[in-house]
Amino acid sequence: MKKMCPLEENKVCDNCLECNICDLDPNKTCDNCAKCIDPKTAYKTIIIEEILLEEDLKKKLKIIDEKTEK
Repeated sequence: MKKMCPLEENKVCDNCLECNICDLDPNKTCDNCAKCIDPKTAYKTIIIEEILLEEDLKKKLKIIDEKTEK
C-alpha cells in the first residue's frame, strides 16, 4: 500500500518533505519540540460508539458484501 500525504487528502506521498517543516519556523526541519502545540487544544474528545473485534468486523463486511451482490 502506498504511503499517503498527511497534508493533502487523497494525495500519494511524493517525498516532498513539506510535512517535516516546522510550523513556527519554515526555515527549520521539525525536531518534535512541541512548542507549536497549544496545551489547551492539544487534546480533543471523541465519543466511541462501537468497538469492533476482528470477528465482528468480518461479519459486518460479509453482510455488506452480500447486500452489494444482490
